[in-house]
Amino acid sequence: MGEPQNWTAAYFSPEMGEYRHKELFASGALLLGRVTYDSFADVWPARPGLDRGEQAYADRLNSMPKYVVSQSMETAEWENTSVINDDVEAAVAALKTEDGQDILIHGSATLVNYLLNAGL
Repeated sequence: MGEPQNWTAAYFSPEMGEYRHKELFASGALLLGRVTYDSFADVWPARPGLDRGEQAYADRLNSMPKYVVSQSMETAEWENTSVINDDVEAAVAALKTEDGQDILIHGSATLVNYLLNAGL
């Protein structure tokens, strides 16, 4: 999970790219912890020189609803991002009851462990 730019290239393949593309487009929202959010928000809003498939991926990621769980953030700058900083369990449970596609989580190890322990 840590610093994917430092290790994922050796494992990337066209099949992996296709899987990641399908995974993103099958999802209706993105849920992130603050550290992962910071990393994504620094990179995805301005991805120059992308090929058509990569641009579609970036456009989808940038335009979809995003939720960042953080006790230290009040607002988020990345397009379509809401901050969850109070009653995380209730907020995530409410998100899960909404109509739509799956909620995707990238990285966010602390958040994933918290959600697993909460039964979410």
